[in-house]
Amino acid sequence: MRRLTAGLFAVALLAGAAVLADAQSIQRAGSYFEVLTVTGPIYERGRTTPLGEWTSVAFNAANYTAPGGSWTVASGDQSVLAYSMVGKTMTLVFTINTSTVAGGPVQLNLAIPGGFVSARTTLGPCTRTVDNGAAAIGLCETIAASSNVRLYTNVTAGTAWAAATDTTSVSGRVTLEVQ
Repeated sequence: MRRLTAGLFAVALLAGAAVLADAQSIQRAGSYFEVLTVTGPIYERGRTTPLGEWTSVAFNAANYTAPGGSWTVASGDQSVLAYSMVGKTMTLVFTINTSTVAGGPVQLNLAIPGGFVSARTTLGPCTRTVDNGAAAIGLCETIAASSNVRLYTNVTAGTAWAAATDTTSVSGRVTLEVQ
């Protein structure tokens, strides 16, 4: 293995995977890179946010829906809504407090940010749900080709959310593949 060091320089990988700024050094063995040291951000896939850095999502009431009912989230209810991208993998974090539910929907829908669509169906626990004041571990689901994360009040995914004014909260972390 030989180590290439040329101070600060910019490297563009011709495979189109990433553009690197301020690369410090590259260790090379044969025809591939083993270690790349970078002091600045790495950008990929034509995105303007560096690889793995968080993007906060501005409040938009249209990001919150409920089939068969309604989910009303006011701007102050959205405590956290942010995502990070690495390749086609999105990590989404959210905390919605004191929202209102009507009509008894089985699921609440949170729009996948950035105009992305889920590439596959996934299922996992939400960190915490509060349904009309009753706390539980909820369930988060993505459906292939859907633009929403489905949020269920508990892990059985069959219980309707109770009608509640300012007493419904949900928080979690979802990792999904996007198209």
